[in-house]
Amino acid sequence: MELKQTMARIRRYERKYKCNFKVFEKRLSSEGNYETHEDYGEWSYLEEKAKLIGDDIANYERLAAA
Repeated sequence: MELKQTMARIRRYERKYKCNFKVFEKRLSSEGNYETHEDYGEWSYLEEKAKLIGDDIANYERLAAA
């Protein structure tokens, strides 16, 4: 559930900026304004959170299969 909610929030940023996080990050310096930098902070947090949750799920599945 938490991963689904996090991914939904990430998709909102992808729609807003019409790109994924890696592309957004590369363009950040040329598009720098307050809102963009605030979005960068939130989006980078969400990307890290999604990765950690995904890793936890993979570890759980690995342990459950053992």
